[in-house]
Amino acid sequence: MNRDRDTAARLSLAPRRLLPWLAAALAVGGAATWLWFGALPPESRHPPAVLLRALGLVVAATIGNVGIRWIRWRYLCRKTGIRSGARESLLVFLATLPAVLSPFYLGELARIPMLGPWSRGWRPLARVFLAERGADAIALLSLVAVSRWGLEAAVWIGSLCWLVCLAFASLRRRGWAVSLPLSWAAWGLPAVSLAAVSGAFGWPVSPWRAAGIFGRATLLGGLTGIPAGAGVSGSILRWGLLRTGLAESDVSWITAVFRGGTTWLAVAVGILALAFWTLSRRTERAVQHFDDIAEVYDEQIPAYLREHLLRRKVDFMMRRLPEEAGLRGLDVGCGQGWYACECTRRGARMAGIDSSQGQVEHASARAREQGVAVDFRVAGVSDIPFGPGSMDFVYVINVLHHLAGVGDQHRALSEMARRLKPGGRLFVHEINPRNPLFRFYMGYIFPLMNSIDEGTEHWLDPRSFPPLDGGVWRRPLYFTFLPDLLPRWLWRLLQPIEHRLERSPARAWSAHYMMEWVRDAG
Repeated sequence: MNRDRDTAARLSLAPRRLLPWLAAALAVGGAATWLWFGALPPESRHPPAVLLRALGLVVAATIGNVGIRWIRWRYLCRKTGIRSGARESLLVFLATLPAVLSPFYLGELARIPMLGPWSRGWRPLARVFLAERGADAIALLSLVAVSRWGLEAAVWIGSLCWLVCLAFASLRRRGWAVSLPLSWAAWGLPAVSLAAVSGAFGWPVSPWRAAGIFGRATLLGGLTGIPAGAGVSGSILRWGLLRTGLAESDVSWITAVFRGGTTWLAVAVGILALAFWTLSRRTERAVQHFDDIAEVYDEQIPAYLREHLLRRKVDFMMRRLPEEAGLRGLDVGCGQGWYACECTRRGARMAGIDSSQGQVEHASARAREQGVAVDFRVAGVSDIPFGPGSMDFVYVINVLHHLAGVGDQHRALSEMARRLKPGGRLFVHEINPRNPLFRFYMGYIFPLMNSIDEGTEHWLDPRSFPPLDGGVWRRPLYFTFLPDLLPRWLWRLLQPIEHRLERSPARAWSAHYMMEWVRDAG
């Protein structure tokens, strides 16, 4: 562990040691660019609108390229056990984009000290770095194969590489089988944009040929180890475009626009992100995430959707309970008390606990506003302030995935089960990770848009819930398919389709599920 800390400390000093390399790279790249433009006429023969349109195409492709590469990096990090927050990982990724100005992109290893305790030492991120470089090399070679031997040959080569990586992933669990298609998508975007830019200048280059020119320039520039491939990538790109018959002045402008909208745009964005990271980083994380967001918690999900899920989840639980008045229930991780208050209105005697003082204060205020009596307390799942066998039912809604891992989740379930009377019921509501699209949304997109989830969650698969002594799990109940991004009118319009899906074999791919555990009656 000390060795890992020492390595991280040395890496934090790496930018200073790389300054001579950066200066040399800028000098070489500047000299090459000067030579390219030396023969240019004072003004381009193309109007500014053409240059702006071409630059816009390249910028759009670069945004897509950076976004896909972040998804790939985050996916590989999660595969190696690095569970940083989605916002933090995006900021660190963007802040290290200037690593293209370091030899062989080694500056990306600065992510180790930047992620701090999340990085788990230098070895996991070093493995991620090597996996990224390998996937990049295969993707760029595939682009060269497209232009040299045609799409069919490139598909065969790419498929073979993918199958080899799939076998490797099944043995070593490094995620190659997913990262390689993401690499093809990431590097295919700038390749296509190069063809579009040449077309904007009045000399269309086929996408296949543009893919070969771009792939060869990027790959050879990276293999030299020269920062940003300065003087190499641009020269190879320019040479490849000249062979298509483009005029020399147009080639220089295309090269400048393309390199400016890809490499140098990424560097500029990275410098801004690095400045923001430097200003905003904190020496320690907030003690309580849900205390931080207590004031805005109820704004994270549209009100109409929150009310809809509230009614449905409470309905599902009440249908499974005996039709008796005054059943005693416990809401674990009660948040702002919506569910506890609703259950009280339906006749239950409710208590709620949450480890966040701010959330409990809001829950108590909500109960007073609605005129219901709920016993809200500040407590965690490991210290439930109610004795064994004291509750008719206990439920936990979208809380368990915030715990540190499977062991903590199992212990939490056991503690909740101990509070049940004979014949009592434990209800677990969770996000369904069986749907890969929804899992991607919750792990990569939702944490960037909202503050409830951070992207560090451990999702529970309904097919592998741990057995609990003294009772049995029943089959999961799956429900909801529509994302919270939909406007209300569209959400209402699609409700019949959602209900039909909930009754079909596709229900196992829903967004949410409920598990029910029943304690033995004896």
